[in-house]
Amino acid sequence: MLDIIAGIYVGALCATVVGVLVGLSPLSTAAKLALCSAAGAWLAIIVAVAAFGWLTPGTFRPIPATLLPFTLLLALLFGSWFLVQAFRSAVLSLPLPALVGVHAGRLGGILFLLFHADGRLSAPFAPAAAVGDMATGAVAIALAAMLALGLSVGRTWLAVWNALGALDLAAAVSLGTLSMPGTPFRIFTEEPGTLLMTTVPGIVVPGMLVPIFLFAHFAIAARLRTTAEIGRVGGRLANQGPAMHDHKLQKANATDRGRNEGSVAGVSRGIAFARTYDLLLRIMTRGREQQYREDLLDLAGVAPDQCVLDIGCGTGTQAVAIHRRVQPGGSVMGVDVSENMLAAAVRKARRAGVDISFRLADAMRLPFEDGSFDARADAGSASAKQHASSNLAAGCC
Repeated sequence: MLDIIAGIYVGALCATVVGVLVGLSPLSTAAKLALCSAAGAWLAIIVAVAAFGWLTPGTFRPIPATLLPFTLLLALLFGSWFLVQAFRSAVLSLPLPALVGVHAGRLGGILFLLFHADGRLSAPFAPAAAVGDMATGAVAIALAAMLALGLSVGRTWLAVWNALGALDLAAAVSLGTLSMPGTPFRIFTEEPGTLLMTTVPGIVVPGMLVPIFLFAHFAIAARLRTTAEIGRVGGRLANQGPAMHDHKLQKANATDRGRNEGSVAGVSRGIAFARTYDLLLRIMTRGREQQYREDLLDLAGVAPDQCVLDIGCGTGTQAVAIHRRVQPGGSVMGVDVSENMLAAAVRKARRAGVDISFRLADAMRLPFEDGSFDARADAGSASAKQHASSNLAAGCC
């Protein structure tokens, strides 16, 4: 009965983790289907290999058999990160709450304790893996919820959780290897060791879930390197006047560089119906809004490591898409004349866990020096123009 419960859980967890990470990526539908199919094929292969008994201790002497699928998948993930730019950009574009939230599935670590109580997994592996996974999963739920709600989460706290979560996985892999029967590496000799992890459904943990979770921790660390404080939006465009931070919308100074006299008069300017704007845009684009935005970015020549100005940013959907396109190393400044639209944009960026600056300004009197940005995206008129950047503003990217 315990095997059936474990099999259902790890199968559902694999589907959920892959579905969330692939589904929320900016990849095309065809690419998403290909990745999901590849993940399903990999799962089927390791389950079949384990079911036929080809991973029993001693099969790959002196190497523990569980390390083979673990190492292969981990190498594939990191190889794609370093060698395939599109894959790296897609990972960096994933919402931070999703990268953190998938670790909630590690609450299933309680299964290690149940198998230990049933005499099918030995200490110290089972208790250590169970406690570490459950603690990581519990904190992940709280962090993901705070990030999704736009609450401030200190970068240090998130970094500490991320490091401890990765360390827990590394410790579990090490203890599992040192407890595996039939290998010269075995130090912990209490029977039955970790023999269960070479069978179905145990093989799914080291063969698929652990590599994906480790890679997710790596992706979170990569995101943290480019974010000064999680949950705070703005503050990355230096020497350009006030940007919008959190829910405090600051009007552009009327004398800022002498270029935006009388540019903002108040809430009444611009589009006020922010709540229905997104719905109207989806209707106007006949459900092809994502393709419309990707085409716009192609026209603008938006690429990684650029500093981009999004004119008429509206509720921020385009700004979030630009942020994903310019990673790694790029940044976005969104401007709009409507405070209501910008308030919605700030909330949307916070929910996406991305670092975007927003500013209240008139598109006809932009408070920026020429050459301050690499590219401009004008979503309001569906036009885009590439700009040379001979004097990129200090601190922009």
